[in-house]
Amino acid sequence: MDDQYWITIGDEQRGPYTISQLRSMWQSGTITANTLYWQQGFDDWFSLSTIIDLLEPHQPAAPPALPPEPQIIYTPAPQPQQQTSGCTWIIIIALGIVGGIVLLSIG
Repeated sequence: MDDQYWITIGDEQRGPYTISQLRSMWQSGTITANTLYWQQGFDDWFSLSTIIDLLEPHQPAAPPALPPEPQIIYTPAPQPQQQTSGCTWIIIIALGIVGGIVLLSIG
């Protein structure tokens, strides 16, 4: 496409303008999507809405959002349960016997 554009503002034809000039006019609100434009070789005037992609500032696509940081859940390792050793059982039984004998002798 030729980089020279003529536009209508009100009843007045203006131009030629470059696409850069049209972008500035677009951003300032001087022209709108309903503004008519013409280029050499066209048979008719067209709405700027047909070339709106050329007028909007080009912004690169934003990258996707970062995934959330993994949550580290600390679960303490189970504590080994203390088991009663064989010697402890012997002492408990012996104390029980001795206690029983003492109770019988008192009574």
